[in-house]
Amino acid sequence: MPSNAIYGYAGKILRVNLTTERISEEVLDEAALRKWVGGVGFGAKVLYEEVPPQVQWNDPGNRIIVASGPLGGTMVGGSATISISTKGTLTNGVTSTQANGFMGAFMKSSGCDAVIFEGIARRWLYLYIHDGTAELRDAQHLVGKNTWETEDLIKAELGYAEQRMSVFCIGPAGEYLVKFAGIFGDKDRCAGHNGIGAVMGVKKLKAFCAPLGNTPIRVASPKRLLASVDALWREIQKNPQGKKIFAFGTGGTYQTGDERVALGTLPIKNYLTNLYPEARLMTCQYVRERWKATPRPCWA
Repeated sequence: MPSNAIYGYAGKILRVNLTTERISEEVLDEAALRKWVGGVGFGAKVLYEEVPPQVQWNDPGNRIIVASGPLGGTMVGGSATISISTKGTLTNGVTSTQANGFMGAFMKSSGCDAVIFEGIARRWLYLYIHDGTAELRDAQHLVGKNTWETEDLIKAELGYAEQRMSVFCIGPAGEYLVKFAGIFGDKDRCAGHNGIGAVMGVKKLKAFCAPLGNTPIRVASPKRLLASVDALWREIQKNPQGKKIFAFGTGGTYQTGDERVALGTLPIKNYLTNLYPEARLMTCQYVRERWKATPRPCWA
């Protein structure tokens, strides 16, 4: 671990210039980390400082920032979330979207808190983070592959088993710059807001990946953190919404019937209406009634 590492962080930021295919390392001081907390905060900092208003989503000057927060890789359940920040395709405005799974924990355990992608590659590439370093690899053989195929091929190429590596990537939609394309990882996680998959596509970045590494994430007081984890667990068990997530996953909160309609929170046709008679067919409860489902929980 770097001598200047701070509690909750691995201590390293990677900057990847896709145009020159060069990777450099940066370290943020504690004051900056306290001011710009978490993946969203760090992404906002980079966009504010490095991407002027006139830069368009498909310009080389746009950035893609993939970042974890100080809880990433700790014993806190679901704390492997990543935040992906950029100028998005649909609005050409600042975007921050999150995906759960394992990338935030695996990236930090491989020695990296965040990655900043800049420039536009001349060929299709993917980024491999491992053992405190990173390398860009040719991705031409992955072009045209869907996200599941891409993930499986990268794991096979690098020699990792299913659960020992996290891969986030784009499919053909992102490659063809479809304006609502997302970034998908760990087979069933998605960062889907504002067409960020197309931003990866225009940069010719097919994927980024990291295995479960050996860098420990230090916390200031493991006992106090464990007490907070226990308190969160108890709250989940007694809270009706928490129970739905625990029993059915994120999709368990996709309620139907009078409650969602009364609240106006069933987002049909971009919130033009909240009436959708077939809504129950989209719920995890409906799936469990008819098919055998295998839980795929996130980190911790």
